Amino acid sequence: MVKLFAILTILPVAALAADFSLTIGPPVAVGADTKVFKKVAALFAVRLEQCADLSKAQVTASTMIAGNAPSGSVVMIQPTGKPGIYLASQNLDGRGNAVVTITATCGGQEAGAIVPVAPAGYLRDSVQTFSRAPTRADAQAALAKLQGR
Repeated sequence: MVKLFAILTILPVAALAADFSLTIGPPVAVGADTKVFKKVAALFAVRLEQCADLSKAQVTASTMIAGNAPSGSVVMIQPTGKPGIYLASQNLDGRGNAVVTITATCGGQEAGAIVPVAPAGYLRDSVQTFSRAPTRADAQAALAKLQGR
């Protein structure tokens, strides 16, 4: 009976550990040998975690810039050639603080991140990850917090 209780207690924890998620890190984490790394002014790297079929995964990004400046397509997500790893390229052109909203899908699962960006680069300690797509309200709150720094 004790073994059954232990198994039933551990299974939900193990199932939670395998959820699809994103990890945001410095672009050098991708490796300098990556062809895309040499061609792109990379802002940060995005790694898909616990995605069973990376060939069907999709990653998109949008940008919200402080002061309601038009954002256009200032951050693009590009595959690196390494499965499940992407680089975010930048074209902020000195427009100041911004937040990048990342949304990824893998099968029927969704994950997201909000990545604050200051003129000096992305702010690793302020990155937020979600087990869902971030909302516009999430991005606005992160931008307001970034402006208050």
